[in-house]
Amino acid sequence: MIQTLLHLSLVVHIIAISMVVGITIANFVAFKQFWKLYAVNREQGLSAFRAISNFQFIGMIGLLLLILSGTTILYVVEWTFLSLLWFKIKLSIILLIFVNGFTMGRIQTVKLQAFLSEEKTSSESQHDIGKIKRNMQIFHLTQLTLFVIIIIVSVFRFG
Repeated sequence: MIQTLLHLSLVVHIIAISMVVGITIANFVAFKQFWKLYAVNREQGLSAFRAISNFQFIGMIGLLLLILSGTTILYVVEWTFLSLLWFKIKLSIILLIFVNGFTMGRIQTVKLQAFLSEEKTSSESQHDIGKIKRNMQIFHLTQLTLFVIIIIVSVFRFG
């Protein structure tokens, strides 16, 4: 029974990490498309932004599954991973993903929402949108880099 729970949790964990990474990639690509649409037609850009916002819910489900399956795996192995260096590094990177998501990612999304709700197109606003665009790209690339590091650390399990 315990072995089955471990295997089931591992399957859910792999699906969840795939889901979260996939949503991050989809978000990155969708935002690139959003900027192109917004530059040509503001209304199409706004529609694309509303559609992109739906990704956040799916990503949160993936994160929830990831945490639940990871906790279940830890429980099944009697928390032994907590003493291993690779796992401590993995947990630290997971913390960085959350911090990056709830700070830089959230802040830039709020700034973008505020910008999109304005009607102004002044040069100052254009400068602001350029900063938001650059920061969103940095955010997505940082998240993807952190996910790749987690996968590498989990596969090689050093120390």
